[in-house]
Amino acid sequence: MAKLFISFLGTNDYTSCVYTDDDRPSPMGPVRFVQEATLDFYCRDWTNEDRIVIFTTAEAYTSNWLDDGHTDAISKERKQRQGLESCIQKRSLKPSLLTIRIPSGKSEEEIWEIFDVVFKTINHGDEIIFDVTYALRSIPLLAMVVLNYAKVLKGVKIRGIYYGAIEALGTLAYVNSLETEKRLVPVFDLAAFDSLLDWTLAISQFLEAGDARKVYKLASMADNPIREKIMPVADHLKRFAKTMTTCRGLDITASTRELKQSLKNYNDPDQEHTKHFPPLKPLLELVHKRLDVFTEDTLGDGIRAAEWCCDHNLIQQGYTILTEVLITHFVEKTGGDIRDYQTRQAASSKFVKIYPAYENMLKTFRKFKDERNDLDHAGFRSKPHQPEHFEEQLGKWLEEIKKNIESPA
Repeated sequence: MAKLFISFLGTNDYTSCVYTDDDRPSPMGPVRFVQEATLDFYCRDWTNEDRIVIFTTAEAYTSNWLDDGHTDAISKERKQRQGLESCIQKRSLKPSLLTIRIPSGKSEEEIWEIFDVVFKTINHGDEIIFDVTYALRSIPLLAMVVLNYAKVLKGVKIRGIYYGAIEALGTLAYVNSLETEKRLVPVFDLAAFDSLLDWTLAISQFLEAGDARKVYKLASMADNPIREKIMPVADHLKRFAKTMTTCRGLDITASTRELKQSLKNYNDPDQEHTKHFPPLKPLLELVHKRLDVFTEDTLGDGIRAAEWCCDHNLIQQGYTILTEVLITHFVEKTGGDIRDYQTRQAASSKFVKIYPAYENMLKTFRKFKDERNDLDHAGFRSKPHQPEHFEEQLGKWLEEIKKNIESPA
């Protein structure tokens, strides 16, 4: 996959500084433009298949992309010094170098134009490093939206989001008062915020749709020590999700118990790993809270599982699980083996003869089972229900069946 460095260039008369990465000064020494340092830190070994793209407004192009773009405030003469184009070219880097003109973003139309220009610049599968240091106004937010949009449509990966924090030294006047070699400006990697957005969307997908695949993928791609500690959670989350989607009724209680325990282990405040990515903890606590309704009671957990399916648009699974929960309840009341096929068949078809006190529940069960059959046979019957019917009715069946179980006669 090709690599892409993108950055925005502003119009300020930038101050020469020594940029540092983890307190390691750039070997280039003092530079006017942060891109000189970030390219040196993170793109030094790139090839001619990779690209460097700098977005500039018309004013930024004149003042900082080209040479001699600023005027001395006192003498009114042009300052004789290289612009960013010359500074990058003298580095003799292998990637191609391109500047692309964008509007200044002073209207909604111009902001959408910037969005479109940046998105079209990105190729499918690019691995992107983004320097946001000189991106003003709405540009940082806009760029993050573009990058996440491109993740979906073009399968790109974000390798780094860097920001040269000159304000960490103090006011600009103070910075200018320092000797150039002492202007040590830290470069922060903000990629963790992009990762947090991914985790937020992945957890949301699980909470809204019961789908754990994104969480599992993120966990498997995470760096240590996070990956080592989060993988047990991801494994159990995946098992729980598959238990629901494949209607593994006998596994509901066990898979829920194991998931809750792995979440508890990860969120232990005494564990060192929770300090590496603190925002992940509240997201996982939210998952744990949603599982509180499961109490390790087989019948109760079965009903909670059917409710989970109803809440997460797993309608057919909800009908299937609730049917089997009812049959399990019938079998347990007669002292039968809930795993025995013949016993379950008898309970589902002749229960009123076995246990006549439950006649009301059996009537409910027969009506409910008819709808389940409609779903299981894909509507291939004389009078199939419309799709909207099942979601609405499942909630009603749940309430009626819970009531019958509590007061069967």
